[in-house]
Amino acid sequence: DNPLLDQILDTDEENFATSVAGVTLEEWNIYKLLDDKLKSLEGKEKPFERIKPSARKAYQRRKKEMQEKEDFVFDGSSDIEKVK
Repeated sequence: DNPLLDQILDTDEENFATSVAGVTLEEWNIYKLLDDKLKSLEGKEKPFERIKPSARKAYQRRKKEMQEKEDFVFDGSSDIEKVK
C-alpha cells in the first residue's frame, strides 16, 4: 500500500525513514551522506572508470604476449661451438 502524499511531503525525517521509506533512521542518514557525495562528484572525474570486458581481454592478451616474448631467448652460440 502506497503512503499518502502528505505523509511523504509533510513529515520529519525520522517518520519518513521508518514509515515511508521502510528503513531505519541510521540507514536513511547513510543514504543521504552517500547521495550528497555522489552529487558532489557529478561533473568531476569519476573515482573509477568502467572498462569494457573486450578491452580488458585485449590488454591481458597483449600483456601475455609480451611476457612470452621476454621469456624466450634464442641462444645459438652453443650450437655454433658444437659444429666446429
